[in-house]
Amino acid sequence: MSTAAAAAPTNKSVWNNWPHFIAGFAAGGTETFFSHPIDTYKVRVQTRVHDGVGIGASYRQGFSVREISSLYRGIGPALSRGIIAGALFLGSNEYFKVVLGASDNDQFSLPFLGAATLTGVVETLIYSPFELLKTQLQVGNHKTSRQGVAALYQTGGIRALYLGLTPLLGSHCMGNVGFFVSYGLIQKHLGGTRDKGTPSVLSTTLAGGVAGGMYYLVGHPLDTVQACMMAQRYPRERFANTRDCIQYLLRQPGGWRVMFRGVVPNILQAIPGGASSMLAFEAALPFLLKYRDGDTAAKNLE
Repeated sequence: MSTAAAAAPTNKSVWNNWPHFIAGFAAGGTETFFSHPIDTYKVRVQTRVHDGVGIGASYRQGFSVREISSLYRGIGPALSRGIIAGALFLGSNEYFKVVLGASDNDQFSLPFLGAATLTGVVETLIYSPFELLKTQLQVGNHKTSRQGVAALYQTGGIRALYLGLTPLLGSHCMGNVGFFVSYGLIQKHLGGTRDKGTPSVLSTTLAGGVAGGMYYLVGHPLDTVQACMMAQRYPRERFANTRDCIQYLLRQPGGWRVMFRGVVPNILQAIPGGASSMLAFEAALPFLLKYRDGDTAAKNLE
């Protein structure tokens, strides 16, 4: 058996891709810290639909807060979710690309699109409760994370912690495809693919910013549905299911435009968030890969 043939199964191991997961931790934490205030504003804009507030007024009232520090309300669960999400987002995508045989030079191949979609499924199932708790705190349903978890679990058990799961799943899968396809295309166009070395700061900043914007633009309609469903005071739910929520939103003044409430702050959040997260990821990854490959080589010599 050749060395290349023997190494192939190892490359498909989750453990062999640990550098991408660790680098994802750094990326997720960095993005969350810089983007959380805009995310809080976005959630307030999206959920004002219940009060019959017009789209223009909802943007103005989104900033009607007593102090700037309130924009960091819910930062605790957001950071927890962000760090986990960053690791899952970038680590899982790399793992699924290896398993499915996806190439970074063919962003429209089925393996590449499948890896992005499967990553969205894994993300959603794991950190949906964090997203729910963050939203509940942002709209003021609970004062603390502990109080929110206790109230939700006591009234509805595990089911209550997955309120809004369906639109969240759709939003993440669509957003992931938009992100990884646009990021890969821009890096390839600017000569920043990893097979040519570490991508430059400029190409990573541009690719990460555009990819972040695409992530939220593509998934924003379902993100609005998810925000409205997660903002409900369980068990007094306004919506029976995802379809009921979509129909309710489309009946509001503005029609389909309501589905794009908060899209401006969402993209404003996504551009610096995507750029900062990918800069952190691409900066940490070479050192982690060097450590992994050096450690593997040392073990092979023993």
